[in-house]
Amino acid sequence: EIIDEPELDRRLTKMQEEGAKNFYFLKVNSEMIIDATVMASNGRFMNHSCDPNCVAQRWRIGNIERVGMYAKRDIPRDTELTWDYNFATVGTKTQQ
Repeated sequence: EIIDEPELDRRLTKMQEEGAKNFYFLKVNSEMIIDATVMASNGRFMNHSCDPNCVAQRWRIGNIERVGMYAKRDIPRDTELTWDYNFATVGTKTQQ
C-alpha cells in the first residue's frame, strides 16, 4: 500500500502504542512510502546492513512507480540479502 509521511507517522505511532515489533515500510520519497505490513513479497524480510549487498531502485513504468531490489555486487549462494533501510528510529524504547 502506498502512503505519505503523515500517514506513516500515524501508523508508526499506533503500532508502537500497540507494542508492534516489526515494521515493513520502504520510503521511496516523502510522498511515496510503501507499507508492506499486510501485503508484500518476500523482499519485506530482507534485513538492514550498514554494508548491504543489495540496493533499492525506483523505476517508472508508464505512469506507475515501481521499486526493485538489485544486487550491488556478486552474492554467494545462501548469503543473506541485505540493504540499507535509511530510516530513522521512532520513539525511545529499545526493542528486545
